[in-house]
Amino acid sequence: MNDIMLVKLNNIIMFGLIAFFISWILYPIYINLLKKFKFGKTIRETAVTGEKSKIFSQLHEHKQGTPTM
Repeated sequence: MNDIMLVKLNNIIMFGLIAFFISWILYPIYINLLKKFKFGKTIRETAVTGEKSKIFSQLHEHKQGTPTM
């Protein structure tokens, strides 16, 4: 019984590490593709009421171009 549980635990750890390293390798490629095709965040310049939103734009301008999912 304990041997079976250890084998299952080893499999869980092994597959978890494999998934971690695969994502670690592919993540920069994915981010570069998002930047290349300009899937970045755009900042709204008008409020819901239609007037210009100066404060909102200033607070969120550092997020301009951040890749989104």
